[in-house]
Amino acid sequence: MPNRQKAKGDRFEWKAIRFLQAQPGAELIDVATPGRLLGAGRKDDGGDLHLYTDVAVQVKAYANLGAAVRESAYTSQTQASYANKPLGVGMVPVPRAREGSVQWIFTTPPDAVPAPTVEPKATFARISDLVAWITDDTGPKGYRPYPRINRAGLLAQGSSQPVLCMTAEVWLESLAEYRNSTRPQ
Repeated sequence: MPNRQKAKGDRFEWKAIRFLQAQPGAELIDVATPGRLLGAGRKDDGGDLHLYTDVAVQVKAYANLGAAVRESAYTSQTQASYANKPLGVGMVPVPRAREGSVQWIFTTPPDAVPAPTVEPKATFARISDLVAWITDDTGPKGYRPYPRINRAGLLAQGSSQPVLCMTAEVWLESLAEYRNSTRPQ
């Protein structure tokens, strides 16, 4: 009997790969053959996607969006250490996102974003408010609109660990900045 949860995870991992390959930052993909990593779920899991030599990518597609955001941010860091990579990032699909809209939320702990220039523009206690803000290109009521290249927000909810959430544009620019700063002169 097929495992429906595994099939769902596989489907979202392939969607994440295709999404990143279609982004203006696709030139940052630095492996010869992008794909899914086999053995996901092992105790020493090194991430879900084989796209970057220096980043472990963790994809989480849960019905509980808040749990997916929080877990992906911190699990990606553990996976980066298992894979001996300096960076980790979580990717969480935005439910019912349309083509051309913000389709994925990229997550890291606040101190693990690749470039230190990324600062949260707003802080949220509820995941629903953060998602409304990060996905709205015109700016939801009560929040200042920011272009996607600047849209990073902090989810700081009660006793939970804070999570920096950002658009693909912010994360990819941050990765490019990190690589430029670590490249030998």
